[in-house]
Amino acid sequence: MFKALGQLFNMFFVLFSGGEKLAKAFDDIAGIAQAEAAGLSAQMDIERGTRLSLLRHDAKLALAGSEEPKAPQSKAA
Repeated sequence: MFKALGQLFNMFFVLFSGGEKLAKAFDDIAGIAQAEAAGLSAQMDIERGTRLSLLRHDAKLALAGSEEPKAPQSKAA
């Protein structure tokens, strides 16, 4: 009977040790996912900033082009 109780406690020890290792693995995976998300967020911020600066540059060129006087067009038939 004492041998059976010893095996029962050993089984619970192994079971909970495995659960703890699984929890640590999930924690590591969550940490990696957070780091990836932070990196992706930074990359998207850079890309967004680049697109905005290009749009602003294009808008300035468009405004500058519309302010220039247009040459009169000749009506050659």
